[in-house]
Amino acid sequence: FGSLPNKAATRAAHKKVERRELLEWELQTRWDLPLKGPVPPAMAAMPFYVAELGAEHPQVAAFVDQAVILRKKHRRDMQEDMTTYRKGVSDVLKKVQTAHSAVIRKGFEEQLGEAQTLLEERLEHWKSLLGSGDENFVTLASQCLAPERFREFASAEVEAAAERLLFLRENENELDETNATGSMRLLLPFLAPEQQDYYRAEFKLELSRGTDSSGEEE
Repeated sequence: FGSLPNKAATRAAHKKVERRELLEWELQTRWDLPLKGPVPPAMAAMPFYVAELGAEHPQVAAFVDQAVILRKKHRRDMQEDMTTYRKGVSDVLKKVQTAHSAVIRKGFEEQLGEAQTLLEERLEHWKSLLGSGDENFVTLASQCLAPERFREFASAEVEAAAERLLFLRENENELDETNATGSMRLLLPFLAPEQQDYYRAEFKLELSRGTDSSGEEE
Protein backbone atom coordinates (compact mmCIF):
# COMPACT_ATOMS: atom_id res chain seq x y z
CA PHE A 1 0.00 0.00 0.00
CA GLY A 2 2.96 2.33 0.43
CA SER A 3 3.25 4.93 3.21
CA LEU A 4 0.72 7.64 3.87
CA PRO A 5 1.99 11.22 3.69
CA ASN A 6 3.16 12.57 7.01
CA LYS A 7 0.61 15.30 7.73
CA ALA A 8 2.82 17.08 10.24
CA ALA A 9 5.72 17.19 7.79
CA THR A 10 3.42 18.44 5.05
CA ARG A 11 2.05 21.23 7.24
CA ALA A 12 5.59 22.20 8.26
CA ALA A 13 6.65 22.35 4.61
CA HIS A 14 3.65 24.52 3.74
CA LYS A 15 4.40 26.89 6.62
CA LYS A 16 8.01 27.15 5.49
CA VAL A 17 6.91 28.08 1.97
CA GLU A 18 4.40 30.60 3.31
CA ARG A 19 7.05 32.22 5.51
CA ARG A 20 9.47 32.40 2.62
CA GLU A 21 6.85 34.04 0.42
CA LEU A 22 5.97 36.48 3.23
CA LEU A 23 9.60 37.55 3.65
CA GLU A 24 10.03 37.94 -0.10
CA TRP A 25 6.90 40.11 -0.15
CA GLU A 26 8.30 42.15 2.77
CA LEU A 27 11.57 42.71 0.93
CA GLN A 28 9.61 44.01 -2.05
CA THR A 29 7.21 46.26 -0.15
CA ARG A 30 8.99 47.45 2.99
CA TRP A 31 12.25 48.58 1.42
CA ASP A 32 12.57 50.93 -1.54
CA LEU A 33 15.77 50.30 -3.48
CA PRO A 34 18.13 52.05 -3.67
CA LEU A 35 17.98 52.48 0.09
CA LYS A 36 17.96 56.00 1.52
CA GLY A 37 17.86 57.61 4.95
CA PRO A 38 18.92 56.06 8.27
CA VAL A 39 20.94 52.88 7.87
CA PRO A 40 20.45 51.12 11.29
CA PRO A 41 17.07 49.52 10.40
CA ALA A 42 18.54 47.98 7.25
CA MET A 43 21.73 46.82 8.96
CA ALA A 44 19.69 45.20 11.73
CA ALA A 45 17.37 43.48 9.24
CA MET A 46 20.24 42.18 7.11
CA PRO A 47 21.29 39.15 9.23
CA PHE A 48 17.62 38.24 9.71
CA TYR A 49 16.97 38.00 5.96
CA VAL A 50 20.24 36.16 5.38
CA ALA A 51 19.38 33.59 8.06
CA GLU A 52 15.82 33.08 6.82
CA LEU A 53 16.26 33.18 3.04
CA GLY A 54 19.99 32.67 2.50
CA ALA A 55 22.70 35.05 1.34
CA GLU A 56 22.42 33.78 -2.24
CA HIS A 57 18.74 34.68 -2.55
CA PRO A 58 18.58 37.40 -5.27
CA GLN A 59 16.42 39.77 -3.23
CA VAL A 60 18.57 39.30 -0.12
CA ALA A 61 21.78 39.82 -2.07
CA ALA A 62 20.41 43.03 -3.58
CA PHE A 63 19.27 44.25 -0.18
CA VAL A 64 22.63 43.51 1.45
CA ASP A 65 24.48 45.31 -1.34
CA GLN A 66 22.26 48.37 -0.97
CA ALA A 67 22.60 48.46 2.82
CA VAL A 68 26.39 48.29 2.63
CA ILE A 69 26.48 50.96 -0.11
CA LEU A 70 24.26 53.26 1.96
CA ARG A 71 26.43 52.85 5.05
CA LYS A 72 29.59 53.55 3.08
CA LYS A 73 27.98 56.65 1.57
CA HIS A 74 26.91 58.01 4.96
CA ARG A 75 30.35 57.30 6.43
CA ARG A 76 32.11 59.04 3.57
CA ASP A 77 29.77 62.04 3.63
CA MET A 78 30.12 62.27 7.41
CA GLN A 79 33.90 62.48 7.21
CA GLU A 80 33.76 65.22 4.60
CA ASP A 81 31.06 67.18 6.41
CA MET A 82 32.63 66.98 9.87
CA THR A 83 36.03 68.04 8.56
CA THR A 84 34.55 71.46 7.85
CA TYR A 85 33.01 71.83 11.30
CA ARG A 86 36.11 70.55 13.09
CA LYS A 87 38.20 73.11 11.20
CA GLY A 88 35.79 75.83 12.26
CA VAL A 89 36.25 74.94 15.92
CA SER A 90 40.02 74.66 15.52
CA ASP A 91 40.33 78.05 13.82
CA VAL A 92 38.36 79.86 16.54
CA LEU A 93 40.26 78.03 19.28
CA LYS A 94 43.52 79.37 17.87
CA LYS A 95 42.11 82.89 18.00
CA VAL A 96 41.13 82.39 21.64
CA GLN A 97 44.61 81.18 22.49
CA THR A 98 46.37 84.07 20.72
CA ALA A 99 44.03 86.88 21.76
CA HIS A 100 45.95 89.89 23.13
CA SER A 101 43.27 91.19 25.48
CA ALA A 102 40.55 89.81 27.74
CA VAL A 103 37.82 91.63 25.80
CA ILE A 104 38.91 90.15 22.46
CA ARG A 105 39.37 86.73 24.06
CA LYS A 106 35.83 86.82 25.45
CA GLY A 107 34.43 87.56 22.00
CA PHE A 108 36.33 84.63 20.50
CA GLU A 109 35.23 82.36 23.37
CA GLU A 110 31.61 83.13 22.50
CA GLN A 111 32.35 82.27 18.88
CA LEU A 112 34.01 79.06 20.05
CA GLY A 113 30.93 78.06 21.99
CA GLU A 114 28.77 78.67 18.93
CA ALA A 115 31.13 76.65 16.72
CA GLN A 116 31.11 73.75 19.18
CA THR A 117 27.32 73.82 19.33
CA LEU A 118 27.13 73.61 15.54
CA LEU A 119 29.60 70.73 15.56
CA GLU A 120 27.52 68.79 18.08
CA GLU A 121 24.35 69.43 16.07
CA ARG A 122 26.04 67.93 13.01
CA LEU A 123 27.13 64.92 15.06
CA GLU A 124 23.50 64.41 16.04
CA HIS A 125 22.57 64.52 12.36
CA TRP A 126 25.05 61.78 11.50
CA LYS A 127 24.04 59.75 14.53
CA SER A 128 20.48 59.79 13.19
CA LEU A 129 21.72 58.35 9.89
CA LEU A 130 24.37 55.89 11.10
CA GLY A 131 23.37 55.18 14.69
CA SER A 132 25.46 55.30 17.84
CA GLY A 133 26.37 51.67 17.22
CA ASP A 134 28.37 52.55 14.13
CA GLU A 135 32.11 52.25 14.76
CA ASN A 136 33.07 55.04 12.37
CA PHE A 137 30.60 57.43 13.96
CA VAL A 138 31.82 56.65 17.49
CA THR A 139 35.45 57.09 16.46
CA LEU A 140 34.70 60.47 14.90
CA ALA A 141 32.62 61.59 17.88
CA SER A 142 35.50 60.74 20.21
CA GLN A 143 37.78 62.92 18.07
CA CYS A 144 35.35 65.85 17.86
CA LEU A 145 34.26 66.06 21.48
CA ALA A 146 36.30 66.89 24.57
CA PRO A 147 37.00 63.74 26.63
CA GLU A 148 34.52 64.60 29.39
CA ARG A 149 31.84 65.58 26.89
CA PHE A 150 32.36 62.32 24.98
CA ARG A 151 32.04 60.28 28.17
CA GLU A 152 28.75 62.06 28.86
CA PHE A 153 27.60 61.21 25.33
CA ALA A 154 28.63 57.55 25.69
CA SER A 155 26.94 57.24 29.08
CA ALA A 156 23.68 58.74 27.78
CA GLU A 157 23.65 56.44 24.75
CA VAL A 158 24.30 53.33 26.84
CA GLU A 159 21.58 54.33 29.28
CA ALA A 160 19.13 54.81 26.39
CA ALA A 161 20.11 51.41 24.97
CA ALA A 162 19.61 49.82 28.40
CA GLU A 163 16.12 51.29 28.69
CA ARG A 164 15.29 49.95 25.24
CA LEU A 165 16.55 46.47 26.10
CA LEU A 166 14.51 46.39 29.31
CA PHE A 167 11.42 47.28 27.28
CA LEU A 168 12.22 44.60 24.71
CA ARG A 169 12.40 41.89 27.37
CA GLU A 170 8.62 42.15 27.53
CA ASN A 171 8.02 43.26 23.94
CA GLU A 172 10.29 41.18 21.71
CA ASN A 173 11.68 42.84 18.62
CA GLU A 174 14.82 41.24 17.27
CA LEU A 175 15.76 44.17 15.04
CA ASP A 176 15.42 46.77 17.79
CA GLU A 177 17.51 44.57 20.08
CA THR A 178 20.26 44.36 17.47
CA ASN A 179 20.55 48.15 17.30
CA ALA A 180 20.42 48.60 21.08
CA THR A 181 23.04 45.94 21.82
CA GLY A 182 25.25 47.32 19.03
CA SER A 183 25.33 50.74 20.69
CA MET A 184 25.89 49.31 24.16
CA ARG A 185 28.62 46.91 23.08
CA LEU A 186 30.55 49.63 21.26
CA LEU A 187 30.24 52.39 23.87
CA LEU A 188 30.67 50.42 27.10
CA PRO A 189 34.50 50.61 27.04
CA PHE A 190 34.29 54.41 27.32
CA LEU A 191 32.37 54.26 30.60
CA ALA A 192 33.78 54.06 34.12
CA PRO A 193 34.71 50.49 35.18
CA GLU A 194 31.87 50.22 37.69
CA GLN A 195 29.35 51.29 35.04
CA GLN A 196 30.73 48.72 32.62
CA ASP A 197 30.44 45.97 35.22
CA TYR A 198 26.83 46.87 35.97
CA TYR A 199 25.67 46.89 32.35
CA ARG A 200 27.61 43.76 31.41
CA ALA A 201 26.02 41.87 34.31
CA GLU A 202 22.50 43.23 33.77
CA PHE A 203 22.48 42.63 30.00
CA LYS A 204 24.76 39.60 29.77
CA LEU A 205 22.26 37.62 27.66
CA GLU A 206 21.52 40.41 25.19
CA LEU A 207 25.19 41.33 24.77
CA SER A 208 26.04 37.72 24.00
CA ARG A 209 23.75 37.75 20.97
CA GLY A 210 24.32 39.24 17.56
CA THR A 211 27.13 41.16 15.91
CA ASP A 212 27.46 43.15 12.70
CA SER A 213 27.20 40.43 10.07
CA SER A 214 27.39 42.53 6.92
CA GLY A 215 30.73 41.05 6.05
CA GLU A 216 31.93 44.48 4.99
CA GLU A 217 35.57 45.27 5.49
CA GLU A 218 36.51 48.89 5.96
